[in-house]
Amino acid sequence: MKGVSWLEEFTDEWLIQRSIQGDQQAFSLLCQRYESSVTRFIRYQVNDTVAREDIFQETLLTSWRNLNTLNKPDKFKSWILQIARNKCKDYYRRQNHVDQPMEDEVLEYRINRHGVTHQKKSSLIERVLEEMEEISPAEKQLLRYFYFQGMTVAEVAVKNGVPIGTIKSRLHTARQHIRRKLDLNNERSPEDEQ
Repeated sequence: MKGVSWLEEFTDEWLIQRSIQGDQQAFSLLCQRYESSVTRFIRYQVNDTVAREDIFQETLLTSWRNLNTLNKPDKFKSWILQIARNKCKDYYRRQNHVDQPMEDEVLEYRINRHGVTHQKKSSLIERVLEEMEEISPAEKQLLRYFYFQGMTVAEVAVKNGVPIGTIKSRLHTARQHIRRKLDLNNERSPEDEQ
């Protein structure tokens, strides 16, 4: 047809049906159709250009995974824009709730609060480092990023390409392992009480 792009030859409904059946090319065509609307929406919501690209990718991934939940194919555009809206909200939630590494003074206070004298500090540090050798290389690397390199949970998540919740869970598991080995499980930190 003259004046009609080849992309317009396919209806949303047909592309959605093919995508649900696992046709990635059909889904790609569907995304191309609405890419400018989604990217424009994200651009108006988020200033960070790197975050925009991440949000766009998360939007596409979520829509691919949940396409079979779309009841009205003619509402695909509003549906994918709602996903983008939710991803932008998630981005701002993460920005407002970022775990930070513990400051040296706070760490020193916490250690001393539990009855560890200055003479015992070096011994405790050595024991912690020894116990770190016993955990998996992946958990050890997470502890290094978070505690020694001062990276936030969000930064560690991006570096490892996994969700923030996964990083939090892995950090918790690694800390619990070290606490058990050092017999510190009976101590509760303010973070544990939140």
